Amino acid sequence: MYRQVRQARVTNAVVLVSGTVGTIRPTAGADLLQNGLIVGDEPVTYALDLPEFRDSRRKLFPGRTFFAFTNGQLCKISDGGSDDCRTAARK
Repeated sequence: MYRQVRQARVTNAVVLVSGTVGTIRPTAGADLLQNGLIVGDEPVTYALDLPEFRDSRRKLFPGRTFFAFTNGQLCKISDGGSDDCRTAARK
């Protein structure tokens, strides 16, 4: 997950993590949320993807771009709340 975020040059963003991360040694997304001591101080903030809180998170982090990390994919979340990861998974 962190490698994909770095390779995509994501900055000034919030990455919402859902499910497990990794294929060789799957890890719960909640175990990978490594933020600084002051959440929001770092260029990328990681949080659990709880859809019912997406709107409130946008208010907490105005001006940041939101991404979803789902099933090993990093996808940008539109302002309307949908993301390409879930759209691709449904096909």
